[in-house]
Amino acid sequence: MLKNPRHELCPTDEDTWCWWQAREMAEDPEIEEELSHDEPLDKEVAKKILPIYEDLSRDDLLQRCLGGHTQNSNESLNALIWKFAPKHFHSGKETVEIASYLAASMYNESYTAIVWIMVDLGITIGMRTYEFSNHVNKRCEKKKHF
Repeated sequence: MLKNPRHELCPTDEDTWCWWQAREMAEDPEIEEELSHDEPLDKEVAKKILPIYEDLSRDDLLQRCLGGHTQNSNESLNALIWKFAPKHFHSGKETVEIASYLAASMYNESYTAIVWIMVDLGITIGMRTYEFSNHVNKRCEKKKHF
């Protein structure tokens, strides 16, 4: 049986996903027997893993995961950059710089940034381009709210 179960933060309602809390709430001795076990990790291994676990489960870090958003904004920006200049093709410095500028603009202002860049370049924007930009922006906004 575990001497130090560390399940104090697990939910304690009847639908809990935590088997330890379920065992603690069980009134049926057969269920208690079924859910008990010995220490799962060697003490030396647990000693090495515990600091990493505690660091990754900090409230401030987990708070950023709420809403399904990425934990690392750099990952999202890098993904955009590599869409413009894929890693599996050789790209020169200027190409990567342009890809970075476009990605940063889109990351901050969505597809509207591309329309603004086209206008600044003297490209005439048609109604379809404007509608497409708005459509993509709305779709992206819906994803952010989940």
